[in-house]
Amino acid sequence: MYKLHPSTIALGLFLYAIYFVLVPDCGHVYDNQCWSDWAAYYLEKGFRHSYESGTNYFPGHLYQLKLFSLFFDSKEDLAAHIYQLKRITLLGDLVGAFLLASCARVRWQQHALLLVLLLNPAFLHNTLVWGQFDTVFSALVFGSFIFLHKRRYLLSAISYLLALNFKFQAILFLPAMVLLFVYASGLKPDWRKILRGLAILVAMQLVILAPFIVSKSMGRLWEVVDSLGGRYSYLSLYADNFWYLSMSGNLRLTGDFNTWMGLTYKTWGLIMTAATLLLVFFPLLLVLYKRWKGQMVTYDLEDAAGLLGLSVLAFFFFSTQMHERYTFPAFYFIAFIALQSRWWWLFGVFSMAYLLNNERALPHFLNGVPTILSSPPAVAVLYLIVLVSVLVRLWMPKKSAVRTGF
Repeated sequence: MYKLHPSTIALGLFLYAIYFVLVPDCGHVYDNQCWSDWAAYYLEKGFRHSYESGTNYFPGHLYQLKLFSLFFDSKEDLAAHIYQLKRITLLGDLVGAFLLASCARVRWQQHALLLVLLLNPAFLHNTLVWGQFDTVFSALVFGSFIFLHKRRYLLSAISYLLALNFKFQAILFLPAMVLLFVYASGLKPDWRKILRGLAILVAMQLVILAPFIVSKSMGRLWEVVDSLGGRYSYLSLYADNFWYLSMSGNLRLTGDFNTWMGLTYKTWGLIMTAATLLLVFFPLLLVLYKRWKGQMVTYDLEDAAGLLGLSVLAFFFFSTQMHERYTFPAFYFIAFIALQSRWWWLFGVFSMAYLLNNERALPHFLNGVPTILSSPPAVAVLYLIVLVSVLVRLWMPKKSAVRTGF
């Protein structure tokens, strides 16, 4: 959006250097054991045989693990330093923070936006504490949004394609991105450029998949994709959402195949998600319809960010089988909404909800000490406040003096 001030870049690199040196020797034991086993397998058997290791991750992260394995001569040495993988993942946090900072013109605002992420324990928990990778695809999705707003369509598509190659969860943003592209193109897309862009994307995807095509392991990759929809048939996997407001007990032990009024809980979750998303997408669909009819109406930039943020929040809050980390991409979009609306309390509530939810799954900053807000229903209420507030702003008429069109 705006050019980063040199002091903003210096501040970001300074914080990255601190985290690089002081990266904590901790993480989710099972997940980090998987990273270690998979990277060791690539070291021994070769990268093209990655999917023979039993991995269930997408190619982007396998390339990341391969890069990490290059720094070690033995499987034992790699396993002993697996927590240092965070140093590579932290680049995703840094890039995402730079992208958010670029949304402000003034230097001190860029600094502030950088700090609300890189000094935020909720934001850092995913990478520094857990050792997970959600920050990478999330930054790429946010970058795709920024490029689309700047009408850099090919860069937007490339950024989104890379996000999909890191985590299939990025597919949640596809309907919103497609509709925003239709709006940005003025309902008059240049089909020649679109076909040329698609050819470039297909070529990029083939390059990414080339090692697995050569090793004839694409079938295993498809098995990974196919298993995503029903691997954990539970109401919730530590996700403090609607189901903790409507049911009691340990929802990790409650199957979503159980029924209510003739429909499974999983089906009810999808119905509620679809109904919420209908409310989310309706304002943009209405704008597109009016434009098709020749009316000069504008879709607000803040609303576009809300559209993308709610795409993941609605799915997290109502669907079954959700993990606690799945709202991470919303950090960027809610921070962007806070920048546009000055509703910084909203970003604070979301950060609190994310931190409390993830601390329940993997205690670190709070050291497992319960608080009045840490119960699953209480955290679910915080998420509900965020979801409803963003939805209200989406439907709220904006004053023309403060509107910024997408």
